[in-house]
Amino acid sequence: MSRHNKPLSARIPAEQVKALGIVARVEGVNLSEVLRAAAEDYISRRLADEGFQQRLEQAMAEEQQVLERMRSRGTRA
Repeated sequence: MSRHNKPLSARIPAEQVKALGIVARVEGVNLSEVLRAAAEDYISRRLADEGFQQRLEQAMAEEQQVLERMRSRGTRA
């Protein structure tokens, strides 16, 4: 396994697992490849969504505020 790939465990309904297995078999790839492609598709669709972009910007701003507070606490020590 490449050091850039991380194992992931998820609970997926049995019917979805069966459907994913069929897709993998028909496409001639393994289940991991189907899951990676599905994840990439999901991420791409989220990034193309304006509402998601706004929520992402808000989350990033909140994260930045936390990091700045942590940094300022570290300089007072």
